[in-house]
Amino acid sequence: MRYPNLVYLLALGLLVLALPQMRNQISHSTEFYGIAEQPVVTYNLDYPVEILQIVKIQGSAVVPGDTLLKLKRLDQKSRENLMHYELSDNAVKLQSIRQIALHEQSILQNQKLQLERDHRFNTQQIQYKIDQVKAAQTLITGTSENSLRKTALENELRQATIQYNQELAEINLKLLQCSKTLNVDEKSNYLKNQKLSNDLNDLQKAAQDLVFIAQDSGIVGQLEFGVGDRVPEFTAIAKLFRQHPNRVIFYTGEQHLAFVSIGDSVLVQSIHQKENYIKGIVTALGNRITPLPERLKKVPELRAWGREVQVTIPDQNNFLQGEKVKVLMP
Repeated sequence: MRYPNLVYLLALGLLVLALPQMRNQISHSTEFYGIAEQPVVTYNLDYPVEILQIVKIQGSAVVPGDTLLKLKRLDQKSRENLMHYELSDNAVKLQSIRQIALHEQSILQNQKLQLERDHRFNTQQIQYKIDQVKAAQTLITGTSENSLRKTALENELRQATIQYNQELAEINLKLLQCSKTLNVDEKSNYLKNQKLSNDLNDLQKAAQDLVFIAQDSGIVGQLEFGVGDRVPEFTAIAKLFRQHPNRVIFYTGEQHLAFVSIGDSVLVQSIHQKENYIKGIVTALGNRITPLPERLKKVPELRAWGREVQVTIPDQNNFLQGEKVKVLMP
């Protein structure tokens, strides 16, 4: 009968006894493992293209303004046709707007002329009656009946004039509003026409030399397509990585939730090169407790949770993208 090796049994017992102490030391440590990284810059377009030439191959260093790719827009013809249609439609709308405005103005002008004719006729009739009353008063001694008749006719004449002026003012106001509306519509139509014309010119110029320009410094990390490939709109064409990371992600244990605050200074140190270190600033804190990634566990066999902490570091550093580093709290 074989018995277990006493050395293995002793080592296992010591490990079981040491686990609580190791867990306690880890949870109260002021040193944490983190990952130095930089968010990937993804380039895409909102229209489909064909890749004509790859200027910067994968792994090439670029600076802002460098040409990455030369492209051909696949919806160029359809876009131009659509803009030409919109320009024609805009011209038709302008003609329709003017015709409607002229028709309304013509109606109002006719109403104005008719109003003037009616007012002239009415005032002449009333004035004729007033003149007859006056003539009767010169031949016959004035009576109270003639005086009342004359007063009533004069009041009728004044009321007719007041009503005429009110109706005339309303028509003139409508004519003015019609003119202003026409001016606004014409201006709006003109501005839309100018925008469409400028967009069409820009589209035609861009088609002559459509290139993909780098907006940041870094390394071309991935090209998703090759020469001759057709790329749908909103599809990633290239990915750009910075040469060096500008942030570090690490996790603090639940015992350190109040130990780290935004604005705190930390020291970020390379695990393999102790002399390679740099100062950083805590710029963001997670709002939940999550399991630690396997790379960041000090003891891979232990299950651990923590709060995500983001540290911003200067762009000028010697860390590699994705490098595992040590974060030291003061």
